[in-house]
Amino acid sequence: MSREKVLEYLRKKVKELEEELKMYRNLISIVEGGREEPSVEEIKLENVRVITADGDVVANVIETKGGIRVILRESIPADSALLNSFLIRVLEERKECGDIKDYRVKVSKGFISEIEVLGRSDLIYRELELALKYLWRELHKGEPSA
Repeated sequence: MSREKVLEYLRKKVKELEEELKMYRNLISIVEGGREEPSVEEIKLENVRVITADGDVVANVIETKGGIRVILRESIPADSALLNSFLIRVLEERKECGDIKDYRVKVSKGFISEIEVLGRSDLIYRELELALKYLWRELHKGEPSA
């Protein structure tokens, strides 16, 4: 393996880890912000999953007592056709089937930054993961990769 390839790999890895660190810092600020969020004791490393697509962090998923919280790395426009026709449809179908009790989409200034799912199952987690990866790839289509 050439020196350039090793350096390229290491730089990419450092960038990924910096993004992940940024997400954890955001989680800390949410917890410290005094909003209705899980306490620090509830957010344990084993309760946090990271969804990635093509080497990019898409979202952090925090398992809570009542379900899961999906904190997006990048906010998505609330009026996105993909969001409404794909991701929200998945959540609606799971709600109608009784797989989840409900879901809440956090919208601020026209952008979605977080999705909370009340009720938990591996199926809904897997479907959300696939939907978010698809959405991420579609929103970043044509962008040069790092």
